[in-house]
Amino acid sequence: MTLKRHQQHLITSLALGELLQRFRIGHLSVEKLAVKLDGHFRGEIAREQWEREGPGWRRTMEAGDRRDRVFVRLVDESYRAAVAAGPASALLEFQDRSDRS
Repeated sequence: MTLKRHQQHLITSLALGELLQRFRIGHLSVEKLAVKLDGHFRGEIAREQWEREGPGWRRTMEAGDRRDRVFVRLVDESYRAAVAAGPASALLEFQDRSDRS
């Protein structure tokens, strides 16, 4: 894995961690979390990150409380649904966008 791809996976993991924290404190309902995860797993980086790190997240969340277990179950369901829906969206390289000045 390249350094750039590793950095992308780290950012994706941080985004997922933020969703977890917002879910834990009640700022995201199950329904809102499902919408966020649907968008999250449209991208190839998020899918790669979950393929690579999902087992560790599952082990950690299974040792947590009920909300942690619900969270990881929803993440798994969203990931599987995204994969079943078809290929991920291609990565848009921000630095290669022609509309930047």
